[in-house]
Amino acid sequence: MHIPRPVFFSIAFAGLLLTAAVPEARSQYSTNVAFTRNVDDYGAAGDGATDDARAIQVAVSAGYDGRWHNYSRILFSAGKTYRIAHRIILWGGVHLDTNPTNPATILLAVATPGFGDTNAVRPMFMSRLAAARVSCPGNTNAAPRYWPWRWPEDYESAVLDESRIDGNYGPGNNFFSQIRNLKFRIEPGNPGAAALHYVNAQGTYLYNLQFDLADDAAYAVAGGPLIVNCTFRGGRYGMFEPPCMEFGMVVNSRFSGQKQAAYYQGEVSPTRIWTGTTFEDVPVALRLASPRSVTMVGCAVRRAGTG
Repeated sequence: MHIPRPVFFSIAFAGLLLTAAVPEARSQYSTNVAFTRNVDDYGAAGDGATDDARAIQVAVSAGYDGRWHNYSRILFSAGKTYRIAHRIILWGGVHLDTNPTNPATILLAVATPGFGDTNAVRPMFMSRLAAARVSCPGNTNAAPRYWPWRWPEDYESAVLDESRIDGNYGPGNNFFSQIRNLKFRIEPGNPGAAALHYVNAQGTYLYNLQFDLADDAAYAVAGGPLIVNCTFRGGRYGMFEPPCMEFGMVVNSRFSGQKQAAYYQGEVSPTRIWTGTTFEDVPVALRLASPRSVTMVGCAVRRAGTG
């Protein structure tokens, strides 16, 4: 099945990508550290065997005071494989990037402890606007930030942005957060694993990412306001719509080999626009439990049980 695509759509999205460019200004909370930081400089090995999660988290949090955004560009060295065994929190304004011609890989190895519960799916990376939280048992630092958090327990126990806290410390909208050019691989034995939980607002996008998931992995991405040139292979789902999403676009991307559906929209009902995207070798392309608005332009569904 092929849905025709008008020419104007590509031009419109090119303009959108320009508006989502990397911000030039540095956060007032990052004045003592470089705006661009390489995870290797913070102790990451990138050898595919060492657990690099803490080093990556330290790089992401450098110069941060736990309140609102921490604008920064975090680099992963070309061609390296960074294994992680704990969840990493991405603060508002953090960009992850690597060499687009020889990208780094983020790896969740076979049967990593903590990623096996299908009833409590844990992403490898979770976006969060700020450190402020309703409670943080055992952390004696001042509320509502409890900053600095303890590793790894406070990072593992954090949930998506919490609303019942002082507005001066967050949460609000997570702007200008981006992930580009990386590969994500989830190996077998992690049925409670996902790659990204990415519930953000304007100026945020996922660009040129590759997701390779074992068949038993939960999904690649939850959320993602703008997803461009991404490839989703394997997993039970490619995308899984989380609560709080209102609007999103998927552009020039490809889904293949998911075991249950390429995309699943559960109890939430955001507006999703799909353009230039292909769905192949899946039982269901779009599974919509509570559809609100879906627009597909220039998309193709091939060898699928249900469109």
